[in-house]
Amino acid sequence: DLEGRCFAIAERFRVTLQEDEQGLDEPAAQIWVLALARGLSSSTFVRVVPDYYDRDLDYRRQCLSAVSVDHLCKSIVLENKQYSSELGFAEDDLRYNRYYMVVLQYTRRLNPQNVLRYVRDVLNSGRISSKHYNFRLAEDVEKLTGFTHNAVTPLGSKTSIPILLSDNILNLKPAHL
Repeated sequence: DLEGRCFAIAERFRVTLQEDEQGLDEPAAQIWVLALARGLSSSTFVRVVPDYYDRDLDYRRQCLSAVSVDHLCKSIVLENKQYSSELGFAEDDLRYNRYYMVVLQYTRRLNPQNVLRYVRDVLNSGRISSKHYNFRLAEDVEKLTGFTHNAVTPLGSKTSIPILLSDNILNLKPAHL
């Protein structure tokens, strides 16, 4: 059974797996196992109330025992509407891709122009013209990732999507998400 397998894995990695009164669900268990496999042994999953995303950030911080509201992050999938396979990049190439998952703080706003500048200027050293970029929110995120709205995570996506982590997250003190 799922719970038995997860507890066996937890014992093997010497970590504590906490379950709530509803037990473990399949998606959370799969992501938790992926986190362990990548050495993220301090991962914790918290089941939240249905209106969690309608509540203010301080309420969410308390639910997750986060250090500050700046430590709360979200994952947003962007689609490059000007993507062209004719440029010769492989589908999973980080330097030029149809989709990118951006992880940023809830206290920050996503600026697609910053994503464009980073992908074009840093990842591609300016070799690809701006006309080949037009980042918009991806339309069918659940089909791409397997996750429903407000549940997208960088671990366990159905589709391989390059992940861009906001530099503001790297400057958090303490350095813990």
